[in-house]
Amino acid sequence: RFISFDGKTFVYYLYPVTHNRSLIFLLGLERFSLLSKSLAMDSENLMFSLFKNGKPVTGDEYNAKNAIFTVSEAMEHFAYLPTGLYVFAYKKDVYLRVCTLIIFFAALVAVISGTSCLYLVRRVINRGIVEKEAIINNHFERVLDGGLFFSAADVKKLYSMYNSAFLDDLTKAMGRKSFDEDLKALPEKGGYLCLFDVDKFKNINDTFGHLLGDEVLMKVVKILKSQIPVDKGKIYRFGGDEFAVIYTGGTLEELLSILKEIVHFQVGSINLSTSIGVAHSNECTTVERLKMLADERLYKSKKNGRAQISWQ
Repeated sequence: RFISFDGKTFVYYLYPVTHNRSLIFLLGLERFSLLSKSLAMDSENLMFSLFKNGKPVTGDEYNAKNAIFTVSEAMEHFAYLPTGLYVFAYKKDVYLRVCTLIIFFAALVAVISGTSCLYLVRRVINRGIVEKEAIINNHFERVLDGGLFFSAADVKKLYSMYNSAFLDDLTKAMGRKSFDEDLKALPEKGGYLCLFDVDKFKNINDTFGHLLGDEVLMKVVKILKSQIPVDKGKIYRFGGDEFAVIYTGGTLEELLSILKEIVHFQVGSINLSTSIGVAHSNECTTVERLKMLADERLYKSKKNGRAQISWQ
């Protein structure tokens, strides 16, 4: 909540003491911004801005050209946070200065000792790749001994930001944004698009409750993650019981063998099933048509009695 006195705006928190009395705590916007940034270990290089109704309320002056790893989150349902759009980002100029400094010293060493410098540059590049993968895949243990670009704490923090933008909170499958990006690249890579959902999922929720429904969704993703190597495919959740798989690392027979694991499965003593439609990128000239074809085959699986895979 925000409140203004004498032309100044404050964040305020209301704490009920009795049925007709409450304590009001006021916090200046600058102080709120400093406290928000202080939670980060590298707060000097972190940009934080709070927007209300599309206008900046407090924090740093956000500049998209000087931002890297930008993450925004709308806070509307947290009583302990003011309602608004929270934007966090790392300062790109700091990141570039570090990179420039590393390149400069690498070049200097190259002049002095050629082969030694080449070895060093290769290590720098490989280290950067490791830290990038650590951020994306949450392998922060790879930089526990101190990273070149980021510390282990930075990797955890950046992965958390990455999660909020790209992962489904419940199942930890990839989200719709990741799906759209990966689908665009599928025609060039070549591979399969699979669309599926849990059969009679609404009845499961109505009969056993939403908690069990959540368990069902998590079980489906868990089964697929245990079967699909990370370098061969990804699982996505669109919402409800609607899922997708993009598989680029194997044959149709291998994919069908994986998908059969979720055609029939169990949660506790409850028998469950899924209906699946599969299409290959070579069958279509556009990703829109590819989605339609996979969806048509999903409908075919349902029409033919559910609990099956259609790929023709």
